[in-house]
Amino acid sequence: MSKPGPENPRHLHALHRANKWLRKVGEAEMAPFGLHPLQGYVMHMIYGAGEDGLPLSALANRLSVSPARVTHLIDDCERDGLAIRERDAEDRRVWRVKLTDKGRELHEILHPRHMAMEDWLVSCFSDEEFEQLSALLDRLVEHLKSRFGQAEDEE
Repeated sequence: MSKPGPENPRHLHALHRANKWLRKVGEAEMAPFGLHPLQGYVMHMIYGAGEDGLPLSALANRLSVSPARVTHLIDDCERDGLAIRERDAEDRRVWRVKLTDKGRELHEILHPRHMAMEDWLVSCFSDEEFEQLSALLDRLVEHLKSRFGQAEDEE
């Protein structure tokens, strides 16, 4: 394999193009519902947390975004009646986010659509190819994190 450089820029370009198209797919999936793609993912994580909801800090870690970004995403979900923020009963410094009935109902619609989209997305790979791609991307993420000294829980 040749080394990337000015004469061979295709390495990062391929990742950039894949990321661009993944964003387009996510936007197309969420547009009919007036949601940003991350809002759908946020709803799925909150749904998975159950009745107790999820601390905002845990949500930021799982999404690999800043607490400020999570605040904006939850603001939008609250505005749309999909989620609410409540103080943690045991630690009043902690805010937990929970889905409303409307949010749970929308998740029930979105989740099967998302799973079908994921199935379609990876259908161009054999099982072995997808496992290899996943392992390579995981290795790339670990390599990137090592450069910036980030632990897993800081993602």
